[in-house]
Amino acid sequence: MEGPPYGQERRLLLITSPLWAPLGLLAIVTEGALLLCSGLAVLALGAGTWAHRRLTGRHPVGAHRVGYAYDAPGPTPSMP
Repeated sequence: MEGPPYGQERRLLLITSPLWAPLGLLAIVTEGALLLCSGLAVLALGAGTWAHRRLTGRHPVGAHRVGYAYDAPGPTPSMP
């Protein structure tokens, strides 16, 4: 038994080749847009969480002391 002749497969690939480049480009652009939208959604969620905590008064531990450190009298520590 012989398999199908390879000429038919090559012919089919040659006939459908004008479809592969646009479909490949469309797939790449779609993936890029999906990754961009996902990244922006994560960024927006993080910013919204931070803003909600900031506006409702739930700051991280020690956050109220940061402002005092800038206004404190005396010498400022030097960098080594």
